[in-house]
Amino acid sequence: MSQALYVGNLAWEVTDDDLFNLCVEYQTNPVSAQIVFGRTGRSQGYGLVSFNSEEDANNAVAQLNELEYQGRNIVVREDRGTNVKAERKPRNTEPVTSGLSLYVGNLSWSTSEEAIAQEFAQFNATEVSLKFGRDGRSRGYAIVSFETEAEAQAALEVMNGATIDERELKCRFDEGAGLKYKKSPDVYTEPKSSTAAPPTPNTLYIGNLPWEVTDDDLFKFFVDSNTNPVSAGVVYTRSGRSQGYALVSFNSEEEAANAIEQVNEVEFQGRNIVARMDRGTGVKTERRPKVEREQVVNELALFVGNLSWSTTEEAIAQEFAQFNPAEVSLKFGRDGRSRGYAIVSFASSDEAQAALEAMNGFVMDEREIKCRFDSRGN
Repeated sequence: MSQALYVGNLAWEVTDDDLFNLCVEYQTNPVSAQIVFGRTGRSQGYGLVSFNSEEDANNAVAQLNELEYQGRNIVVREDRGTNVKAERKPRNTEPVTSGLSLYVGNLSWSTSEEAIAQEFAQFNATEVSLKFGRDGRSRGYAIVSFETEAEAQAALEVMNGATIDERELKCRFDEGAGLKYKKSPDVYTEPKSSTAAPPTPNTLYIGNLPWEVTDDDLFKFFVDSNTNPVSAGVVYTRSGRSQGYALVSFNSEEEAANAIEQVNEVEFQGRNIVARMDRGTGVKTERRPKVEREQVVNELALFVGNLSWSTTEEAIAQEFAQFNPAEVSLKFGRDGRSRGYAIVSFASSDEAQAALEAMNGFVMDEREIKCRFDSRGN
Protein backbone atom coordinates (compact mmCIF):
# COMPACT_ATOMS: atom_id res chain seq x y z
CA MET A 1 0.00 0.00 0.00
CA SER A 2 1.14 3.53 -0.73
CA GLN A 3 2.24 5.87 2.05
CA ALA A 4 -0.13 8.54 0.66
CA LEU A 5 -3.91 8.52 1.11
CA TYR A 6 -6.75 10.05 -0.84
CA VAL A 7 -9.27 11.73 1.51
CA GLY A 8 -12.50 12.54 -0.31
CA ASN A 9 -15.98 13.96 0.26
CA LEU A 10 -14.53 16.85 2.24
CA ALA A 11 -16.48 20.00 2.99
CA TRP A 12 -15.42 22.91 0.75
CA GLU A 13 -14.11 24.99 3.64
CA VAL A 14 -11.72 22.35 5.01
CA THR A 15 -8.12 23.62 4.98
CA ASP A 16 -4.75 21.86 4.92
CA ASP A 17 -4.36 22.46 8.65
CA ASP A 18 -7.88 21.20 9.38
CA LEU A 19 -7.15 17.94 7.59
CA PHE A 20 -3.75 17.56 9.18
CA ASN A 21 -5.15 18.19 12.68
CA LEU A 22 -7.94 15.66 12.10
CA CYS A 23 -5.30 13.02 11.41
CA VAL A 24 -3.34 14.09 14.49
CA GLU A 25 -6.48 13.89 16.64
CA TYR A 26 -6.92 10.24 15.68
CA GLN A 27 -3.21 9.53 16.37
CA THR A 28 -2.42 8.49 12.81
CA ASN A 29 0.98 10.25 12.70
CA PRO A 30 0.63 12.22 9.42
CA VAL A 31 3.62 13.85 7.71
CA SER A 32 1.73 16.28 5.46
CA ALA A 33 -1.75 17.14 4.27
CA GLN A 34 -2.86 19.11 1.24
CA ILE A 35 -6.27 20.07 -0.08
CA VAL A 36 -6.47 19.90 -3.87
CA PHE A 37 -7.82 23.03 -5.57
CA GLY A 38 -9.13 23.69 -9.08
CA ARG A 39 -7.86 26.42 -11.41
CA THR A 40 -10.44 28.81 -9.98
CA GLY A 41 -8.95 28.38 -6.52
CA ARG A 42 -11.92 26.45 -5.20
CA SER A 43 -11.45 23.20 -3.28
CA GLN A 44 -12.18 20.07 -5.29
CA GLY A 45 -13.48 18.36 -2.16
CA TYR A 46 -10.56 16.05 -1.54
CA GLY A 47 -7.02 16.08 -0.20
CA LEU A 48 -3.86 14.00 -0.04
CA VAL A 49 -2.24 12.98 3.23
CA SER A 50 1.18 11.34 3.42
CA PHE A 51 2.71 9.17 6.16
CA ASN A 52 6.14 7.88 7.13
CA SER A 53 5.19 4.24 6.76
CA GLU A 54 2.68 1.93 5.18
CA GLU A 55 1.59 0.87 8.67
CA ASP A 56 0.68 4.45 9.56
CA ALA A 57 -1.30 4.82 6.34
CA ASN A 58 -3.19 1.56 6.97
CA ASN A 59 -4.03 2.73 10.49
CA ALA A 60 -5.34 6.04 9.14
CA VAL A 61 -7.68 4.23 6.73
CA ALA A 62 -9.00 2.09 9.60
CA GLN A 63 -9.48 5.13 11.85
CA LEU A 64 -10.89 7.67 9.42
CA ASN A 65 -12.70 5.99 6.53
CA GLU A 66 -16.44 6.86 6.63
CA LEU A 67 -15.89 9.07 9.69
CA GLU A 68 -18.26 12.04 9.91
CA TYR A 69 -16.23 15.24 9.62
CA GLN A 70 -17.77 18.68 9.32
CA GLY A 71 -21.11 17.26 8.22
CA ARG A 72 -19.83 14.70 5.70
CA ASN A 73 -18.77 11.05 5.88
CA ILE A 74 -15.28 11.21 4.44
CA VAL A 75 -13.75 8.59 2.14
CA VAL A 76 -10.20 7.49 2.96
CA ARG A 77 -8.30 5.10 0.70
CA GLU A 78 -4.92 4.55 -0.92
CA ASP A 79 -4.01 7.28 -3.38
CA ARG A 80 -4.33 5.87 -6.91
CA GLY A 81 -2.45 8.65 -8.59
CA THR A 82 -3.76 12.15 -9.22
CA ASN A 83 -0.56 13.84 -10.46
CA VAL A 84 -0.79 16.08 -7.43
CA LYS A 85 2.06 16.02 -4.94
CA ALA A 86 1.27 16.42 -1.27
CA GLU A 87 4.42 18.34 -0.48
CA ARG A 88 3.09 21.20 1.61
CA LYS A 89 3.76 20.42 5.22
CA PRO A 90 1.62 22.31 7.74
CA ARG A 91 3.56 24.43 10.17
CA ASN A 92 2.44 22.26 13.04
CA THR A 93 4.32 19.11 11.98
CA GLU A 94 5.54 18.55 15.50
CA PRO A 95 2.54 19.76 17.48
CA VAL A 96 3.21 21.89 20.50
CA THR A 97 0.54 21.53 23.13
CA SER A 98 -0.82 24.38 25.17
CA GLY A 99 -1.50 23.35 28.75
CA LEU A 100 -4.06 26.14 29.09
CA SER A 101 -6.37 25.23 26.19
CA LEU A 102 -8.36 22.18 25.15
CA TYR A 103 -9.45 21.13 21.68
CA VAL A 104 -13.05 19.90 22.03
CA GLY A 105 -14.11 17.91 18.99
CA ASN A 106 -16.93 15.72 17.64
CA LEU A 107 -19.51 18.39 18.47
CA SER A 108 -22.97 18.30 16.99
CA TRP A 109 -23.56 21.02 14.36
CA SER A 110 -26.39 22.30 16.53
CA THR A 111 -24.27 22.65 19.68
CA SER A 112 -23.87 26.32 20.59
CA GLU A 113 -20.97 28.19 22.14
CA GLU A 114 -23.22 28.91 25.13
CA ALA A 115 -23.93 25.20 25.67
CA ILE A 116 -20.21 24.38 25.62
CA ALA A 117 -19.43 27.19 28.05
CA GLN A 118 -22.16 25.96 30.37
CA GLU A 119 -20.73 22.43 30.45
CA PHE A 120 -17.18 23.68 31.09
CA ALA A 121 -18.19 26.38 33.60
CA GLN A 122 -17.41 24.14 36.58
CA PHE A 123 -13.75 24.15 35.50
CA ASN A 124 -13.57 27.96 35.41
CA ALA A 125 -13.13 28.25 31.64
CA THR A 126 -12.02 31.76 30.68
CA GLU A 127 -12.97 31.58 27.00
CA VAL A 128 -14.89 29.30 24.67
CA SER A 129 -14.43 29.71 20.93
CA LEU A 130 -16.65 27.59 18.69
CA LYS A 131 -15.17 27.44 15.18
CA PHE A 132 -17.20 28.21 12.07
CA GLY A 133 -16.59 27.74 8.35
CA ARG A 134 -16.96 30.36 5.63
CA ASP A 135 -20.59 29.32 5.17
CA GLY A 136 -21.34 30.21 8.79
CA ARG A 137 -21.84 26.61 9.88
CA SER A 138 -20.13 25.10 12.89
CA ARG A 139 -16.98 23.15 12.06
CA GLY A 140 -17.75 20.69 14.84
CA TYR A 141 -15.07 21.72 17.30
CA ALA A 142 -14.17 24.43 19.78
CA ILE A 143 -11.18 25.70 21.73
CA VAL A 144 -11.74 26.10 25.47
CA SER A 145 -9.18 28.10 27.47
CA PHE A 146 -8.39 28.16 31.19
CA GLU A 147 -6.43 30.28 33.66
CA THR A 148 -4.36 27.37 34.99
CA GLU A 149 -3.03 24.05 33.72
CA ALA A 150 -4.64 22.31 36.70
CA GLU A 151 -8.10 23.50 35.61
CA ALA A 152 -7.42 22.45 32.00
CA GLN A 153 -6.23 19.01 33.18
CA ALA A 154 -9.31 18.56 35.37
CA ALA A 155 -11.58 19.50 32.46
CA LEU A 156 -9.76 17.08 30.15
CA GLU A 157 -10.13 14.17 32.58
CA VAL A 158 -13.83 14.77 33.17
CA MET A 159 -15.06 15.96 29.78
CA ASN A 160 -13.21 13.66 27.37
CA GLY A 161 -15.89 11.15 26.45
CA ALA A 162 -18.69 13.19 28.03
CA THR A 163 -21.88 13.56 25.98
CA ILE A 164 -23.29 16.85 24.69
CA ASP A 165 -26.29 16.81 22.35
CA GLU A 166 -25.99 13.03 22.00
CA ARG A 167 -22.38 13.24 20.78
CA GLU A 168 -19.37 11.85 22.69
CA LEU A 169 -16.79 14.62 23.00
CA LYS A 170 -13.16 14.13 22.04
CA CYS A 171 -10.98 16.40 24.17
CA ARG A 172 -7.22 16.88 24.11
CA PHE A 173 -4.77 19.66 24.82
CA ASP A 174 -4.83 22.08 21.92
CA GLU A 175 -1.86 21.79 19.61
CA GLY A 176 -0.64 25.24 18.71
CA ALA A 177 -3.32 27.22 20.57
CA GLY A 178 -1.96 30.57 21.64
CA LEU A 179 1.45 29.92 20.07
CA LYS A 180 3.00 32.44 17.71
CA TYR A 181 5.23 30.94 15.03
CA LYS A 182 8.37 32.59 13.72
CA LYS A 183 9.57 32.19 10.14
CA SER A 184 11.11 28.83 10.88
CA PRO A 185 8.31 26.27 11.42
CA ASP A 186 10.34 24.42 14.05
CA VAL A 187 10.75 27.42 16.34
CA TYR A 188 7.97 29.09 18.24
CA THR A 189 7.50 31.45 21.12
CA GLU A 190 4.63 31.68 23.53
CA PRO A 191 2.92 35.08 23.53
CA LYS A 192 3.27 37.27 26.53
CA SER A 193 0.49 36.78 29.01
CA SER A 194 -0.51 38.61 32.12
CA THR A 195 -0.10 36.87 35.43
CA ALA A 196 -3.35 35.46 36.71
CA ALA A 197 -4.80 37.34 39.64
CA PRO A 198 -4.44 35.60 43.01
CA PRO A 199 -7.53 34.12 44.65
CA THR A 200 -9.71 36.67 46.43
CA PRO A 201 -10.11 35.89 50.15
CA ASN A 202 -13.58 34.77 51.29
CA THR A 203 -14.87 34.62 47.71
CA LEU A 204 -16.67 31.73 46.05
CA TYR A 205 -16.77 30.66 42.42
CA ILE A 206 -20.36 29.80 41.46
CA GLY A 207 -20.63 27.83 38.21
CA ASN A 208 -23.22 26.16 35.96
CA LEU A 209 -25.46 29.22 36.10
CA PRO A 210 -28.21 29.85 33.53
CA TRP A 211 -27.28 32.62 31.07
CA GLU A 212 -30.07 34.92 32.19
CA VAL A 213 -29.12 35.00 35.90
CA THR A 214 -28.33 38.53 37.10
CA ASP A 215 -26.29 39.83 40.03
CA ASP A 216 -29.53 40.53 41.91
CA ASP A 217 -30.90 37.03 41.22
CA LEU A 218 -27.78 35.42 42.59
CA PHE A 219 -27.46 37.70 45.60
CA LYS A 220 -31.10 37.04 46.52
CA PHE A 221 -30.58 33.28 46.17
CA PHE A 222 -27.74 33.41 48.70
CA VAL A 223 -29.81 35.55 51.05
CA ASP A 224 -32.65 33.00 50.78
CA SER A 225 -30.13 30.31 51.70
CA ASN A 226 -29.17 32.19 54.91
CA THR A 227 -25.54 32.65 53.85
CA ASN A 228 -25.07 36.41 54.50
CA PRO A 229 -23.31 37.43 51.23
CA VAL A 230 -21.54 40.78 50.83
CA SER A 231 -21.61 40.97 47.02
CA ALA A 232 -22.41 38.90 43.94
CA GLY A 233 -21.14 39.51 40.43
CA VAL A 234 -21.94 37.50 37.31
CA VAL A 235 -18.91 37.37 34.99
CA TYR A 236 -19.42 38.53 31.41
CA THR A 237 -17.44 38.35 28.18
CA ARG A 238 -16.34 41.51 26.36
CA SER A 239 -19.40 41.17 24.17
CA GLY A 240 -21.63 41.42 27.23
CA ARG A 241 -22.70 37.77 27.41
CA SER A 242 -22.70 35.84 30.67
CA GLN A 243 -19.95 33.24 30.93
CA GLY A 244 -22.17 31.03 33.09
CA TYR A 245 -20.39 31.67 36.38
CA ALA A 246 -20.08 34.32 39.07
CA LEU A 247 -18.11 35.38 42.13
CA VAL A 248 -19.79 35.84 45.51
CA SER A 249 -17.91 37.37 48.44
CA PHE A 250 -18.42 37.10 52.20
CA ASN A 251 -17.16 38.84 55.33
CA SER A 252 -15.28 35.79 56.64
CA GLU A 253 -13.85 32.44 55.62
CA GLU A 254 -16.37 30.74 57.92
CA GLU A 255 -19.30 32.34 56.10
CA ALA A 256 -17.84 31.35 52.73
CA ALA A 257 -17.39 27.75 53.90
CA ASN A 258 -20.96 27.69 55.21
CA ALA A 259 -22.22 28.95 51.85
CA ILE A 260 -20.51 26.06 50.04
CA GLU A 261 -22.27 23.60 52.34
CA GLN A 262 -25.61 25.32 51.78
CA VAL A 263 -25.64 25.77 48.01
CA ASN A 264 -23.15 23.42 46.30
CA GLU A 265 -25.08 21.18 43.89
CA VAL A 266 -28.34 22.84 44.90
CA GLU A 267 -30.86 23.46 42.11
CA PHE A 268 -31.14 27.10 41.05
CA GLN A 269 -33.36 28.09 38.14
CA GLY A 270 -33.29 24.59 36.70
CA ARG A 271 -29.58 23.84 37.16
CA ASN A 272 -27.51 22.29 39.93
CA ILE A 273 -24.92 24.95 40.63
CA VAL A 274 -21.27 24.40 41.51
CA ALA A 275 -19.90 26.31 44.52
CA ARG A 276 -16.24 26.29 45.56
CA MET A 277 -13.57 28.66 46.79
CA ASP A 278 -12.37 31.05 44.09
CA ARG A 279 -9.01 30.01 42.64
CA GLY A 280 -8.25 33.37 41.10
CA THR A 281 -9.84 34.83 37.97
CA GLY A 282 -8.85 38.47 38.16
CA VAL A 283 -12.50 39.54 38.30
CA LYS A 284 -13.60 41.82 41.11
CA THR A 285 -17.05 41.51 42.67
CA GLU A 286 -17.58 44.98 44.04
CA ARG A 287 -21.17 45.67 43.05
CA ARG A 288 -23.61 44.95 45.82
CA PRO A 289 -27.17 44.39 44.61
CA LYS A 290 -29.88 46.39 46.26
CA VAL A 291 -31.60 43.52 48.00
CA GLU A 292 -32.74 43.70 51.59
CA ARG A 293 -31.75 40.84 53.89
CA GLU A 294 -35.20 40.29 55.46
CA GLN A 295 -37.10 37.59 53.61
CA VAL A 296 -40.77 36.66 53.87
CA VAL A 297 -42.03 33.20 52.98
CA ASN A 298 -45.23 33.22 50.95
CA GLU A 299 -47.24 30.26 52.20
CA LEU A 300 -49.75 30.69 49.38
CA ALA A 301 -47.24 30.08 46.57
CA LEU A 302 -44.74 27.36 45.69
CA PHE A 303 -41.46 27.67 43.83
CA VAL A 304 -41.34 24.66 41.46
CA GLY A 305 -37.83 24.11 40.11
CA ASN A 306 -35.65 21.68 38.12
CA LEU A 307 -38.19 21.66 35.30
CA SER A 308 -37.28 20.39 31.87
CA TRP A 309 -36.87 23.17 29.29
CA SER A 310 -39.66 21.49 27.31
CA THR A 311 -42.18 21.41 30.20
CA THR A 312 -45.11 23.72 29.48
CA GLU A 313 -47.26 25.84 31.77
CA GLU A 314 -50.23 23.69 30.78
CA ALA A 315 -48.44 20.50 31.84
CA ILE A 316 -47.60 22.00 35.23
CA ALA A 317 -51.19 23.17 35.75
CA GLN A 318 -52.41 19.67 34.86
CA GLU A 319 -50.20 18.00 37.48
CA PHE A 320 -51.14 20.50 40.20
CA ALA A 321 -54.87 20.56 39.32
CA GLN A 322 -55.78 18.19 42.18
CA PHE A 323 -54.61 20.88 44.65
CA ASN A 324 -56.81 23.59 43.11
CA PRO A 325 -54.09 26.12 42.13
CA ALA A 326 -55.21 29.69 41.56
CA GLU A 327 -52.39 30.48 39.12
CA VAL A 328 -49.43 28.80 37.41
CA SER A 329 -46.68 31.05 36.05
CA LEU A 330 -43.80 29.45 34.14
CA LYS A 331 -40.81 31.83 34.01
CA PHE A 332 -38.99 32.70 30.79
CA GLY A 333 -35.69 34.43 30.03
CA ARG A 334 -35.12 37.32 27.64
CA ASP A 335 -34.41 34.82 24.86
CA GLY A 336 -37.90 33.34 25.25
CA ARG A 337 -36.62 30.06 26.70
CA SER A 338 -37.95 28.57 29.91
CA ARG A 339 -35.82 29.39 32.98
CA GLY A 340 -36.59 25.95 34.39
CA TYR A 341 -38.92 26.99 37.20
CA ALA A 342 -42.46 28.16 37.86
CA ILE A 343 -44.51 29.80 40.63
CA VAL A 344 -47.75 28.02 41.53
CA SER A 345 -50.20 30.01 43.68
CA PHE A 346 -53.09 28.78 45.82
CA ALA A 347 -56.14 30.28 47.52
CA SER A 348 -55.28 28.76 50.91
CA SER A 349 -52.13 27.75 52.80
CA ASP A 350 -53.58 24.27 53.37
CA GLU A 351 -53.76 23.66 49.61
CA ALA A 352 -50.22 24.95 49.16
CA GLN A 353 -48.95 22.71 51.99
CA ALA A 354 -50.68 19.65 50.51
CA ALA A 355 -49.17 20.36 47.09
CA LEU A 356 -45.70 20.82 48.59
CA GLU A 357 -45.86 17.49 50.44
CA ALA A 358 -47.16 15.57 47.42
CA MET A 359 -45.25 17.19 44.56
CA ASN A 360 -41.75 17.77 45.94
CA GLY A 361 -39.69 15.03 44.28
CA PHE A 362 -42.44 14.23 41.76
CA VAL A 363 -41.18 13.37 38.26
CA MET A 364 -42.25 15.48 35.28
CA ASP A 365 -40.77 15.01 31.82
CA GLU A 366 -38.10 12.73 33.32
CA ARG A 367 -37.00 15.43 35.82
CA GLU A 368 -37.48 15.23 39.60
CA ILE A 369 -39.02 18.58 40.46
CA LYS A 370 -38.02 20.51 43.57
CA CYS A 371 -40.72 22.41 45.44
CA ARG A 372 -40.57 24.90 48.31
CA PHE A 373 -42.55 27.85 49.55
CA ASP A 374 -41.78 30.90 47.45
CA SER A 375 -39.83 33.63 49.23
CA ARG A 376 -39.73 37.35 48.58
CA GLY A 377 -37.53 40.07 50.01
CA ASN A 378 -39.11 43.01 51.86
